[in-house]
Parts: sequence; C-alpha cells; structure tokens
Amino acid sequence: MTVEYHDGLLAIDLAGEPYQLGWQHGRLLRHEIWALWDACERLILRARGRWVGWVASQVLHGAARLMHLYIPPALRRELQGVAAGSGLPYHHLLLLNCFDDVMNNFRVVDRLAARLACTAFAAGGARAADGTAIAGRNLDYYFRAEFMAAGAEPTRVLQRHVVVFRVRPRHGLPFVAVGWPGIIGAVTAQNAAGLALACLTSPAWSERPWGTPLPLVYRGIAQFAPGLAHAVERLRAARRTIGNNLVLASATERAVCTVELSARAVDASPPVGEVVVTSNHYLSPRLAREQDALINPTSPLRLARARALLAEGPLDVARAQAILLDEECLDPAAPQWARLYNAGTIYSTVFEPGAGRIWVRAADTPDRRFVPFAVPDARPRASVPGGAPAEHPAAGH
Repeated sequence: MTVEYHDGLLAIDLAGEPYQLGWQHGRLLRHEIWALWDACERLILRARGRWVGWVASQVLHGAARLMHLYIPPALRRELQGVAAGSGLPYHHLLLLNCFDDVMNNFRVVDRLAARLACTAFAAGGARAADGTAIAGRNLDYYFRAEFMAAGAEPTRVLQRHVVVFRVRPRHGLPFVAVGWPGIIGAVTAQNAAGLALACLTSPAWSERPWGTPLPLVYRGIAQFAPGLAHAVERLRAARRTIGNNLVLASATERAVCTVELSARAVDASPPVGEVVVTSNHYLSPRLAREQDALINPTSPLRLARARALLAEGPLDVARAQAILLDEECLDPAAPQWARLYNAGTIYSTVFEPGAGRIWVRAADTPDRRFVPFAVPDARPRASVPGGAPAEHPAAGH
C-alpha cells in the first residue's frame, strides 16, 4: 500500500470489502486524517474559546449521531475500518463525514456562515468533443471570518489535503472520487460504467438532520448506479438532509442532466445531448420557494458566465479546463467571489467518462496543473481527439 503524490494531490488505491476499504484508507492516510481533525478542532470547534467550543462540539456531534442512524450498514463498517486504521476515534470520523450536512442545518443561526461559489457544467452527445460526455466542476468553500473566527484557513487546509481515491469495492462498480482524508463520501466522482457526478450546495429552509448525509448518498450512486435513471432513482429513495444541485454525465447514454434536490423534493431535468450548467441556487420554481433569502448574489452571475462560455461549439478537455480557471470579475462589489475561479476554490475537476479518466487540479498554489487519473477497470467508449494535454493518466495498481 502506497500514497502517491501528484502536483499537490495525494492518490491512493483501495480494494475489498467495506471494512477493508476503510482500514486501508485509515492506514495509508493516518497522519493526514489526524491533521484534518486537528484543524477542525482548532479552527472551528475551539476557535471561540474553551466553553463555546465545548457547546459547539456537543451540538455538532449530537447532530452527527442523529444522521448516523440513517447511514447504510456497509458504510458504517467502512468508517469503522477507517477508525481502526487511523486510530482516530469513530465519533470524530463520523462528524467529519457529516460535517457539511451538519453545518448546513445550522443555517438558521448564521445563514451565510460559508461562502458558496461552486460552478459545474456538462455537455453530452454532439456537444461533447468525443461524442459521449464531458463535464467540469469547481468545488469552493470558504467561511466568513465572523463565523467561529475561521476565515480563510479552513479553505487552505482543504486545498492542502485533496485526495484522489481509486476504489475497487468487493460489491458494485469501481470508481474514482475526489475528497479528503478520512472522508468516505463522494461529492466528485466517476465510475467504471461511465457515470460522472458533481454536487453543489443549494441552501434550503427545509434542511433537517434526520437523514443520510448527501456525500454518502452520492457514494452509493458512484458505487452502484450505471446510468442516469439509476442515479435519480437513488436520490428519490434516499432520506435527504440538505439542499443540493447535482450534475450527472453518462458516457454510455451520451447524455447529461441536472438534479435539484432538497429534503422535501427532487426535480430532475430530462437527459439531454447538449449543455447543462448549475451553481448554488435552484431553477425549479417548486424548489425555489424553499430558498427565499438564501441565494448568494454571485450564483446567478456565475451561472450566466458559464452559459456564455459554453454557448457554442463542442466541449473538450482543454476548453473545460479553461472555463474552470476563468477569472473574469462579474461584480466589482464582490471581486473575490463573483468569478468562476475564485478565492474559495479548493479543486477543479474535468470528467472524461468516455475515455475512463478524470483530470484534477488542486488550488493551493497558482502554478498547479490538471493531473489525469484513470478510473479502475473503465473501458473507453470513444476515441479522444487531440487537443487535450498529452499526458498519461496516473494508473491504478
């Protein structure tokens, strides 16, 4: 078992039953898992002092224990394996894996505690340069300085700890997920069947802690869903916790779609062989009613900018990468946030499911490059034309 280093990214290979996957994960990334937990305690739980930190810790751990009731048994076993391999107590790992869903449930206390500035897009069929599907996403996260005194430091910690997991589970489909040490959920993933997914927070007043953390729902999609309909079916069947927008791209179906979801409802766009774009707000009129006064004002601006950049011509890997790194300021009043590549960007990903690979770029320093990674056991579905950087994917073992 080894940890590979690729231009600001860590990459590891996992295989086996759930507990084995977790134990390998915990063993390989022991130091990184502890570093992430230490940062969580220092920057968030204890940032406002000992007593406030104790209260915050009790409240957050309590919400995570409630979500634990809705985590599938196989994923609980995997978390137990991570705890055994890393030595970090299980309840701390549980909170890390529920963290985003837990924090979003306290939006009523501070509805803009975190800046939301993500953007994702996909093109299918003739609008994809390889004739199947191409997609891209920026994952962004940034705390307001007023919130637990965290400021930009959590962003820097997440930027420094990006991990690419290449997973061959005993049951289900092999997949690649981009995440962090100790986190078994999937917010950016692509499987061997040619299905890619990217989720974005879309805040809603209906959020609740009694449900499955959405990254663990998406993990189930990455591991078990071979196509768009299967993915949407899993979303509808899940007991959901918070609001999200999701981009799905299927090389097999040569189609893409968006899904807008909350704890109450799921609205999926029909699969199309053209372009879809999403950011941090709902377009569905039904779901938009759950979002009153919660929309980040930069979200519509980023949506419009991405649509403009994708308006004509086929989307290939190089063009998708350029769009993700676009720094056109869309609002002088918010120069850090009103752009696709912004102050909160943690990493950028381009999905190439027809070729069985993804491209990932860490955002910790400005000179990082996109690194290609092969999806385990994926079978290419189309020949990829020239224009992408001439590099070989970082192959799995």
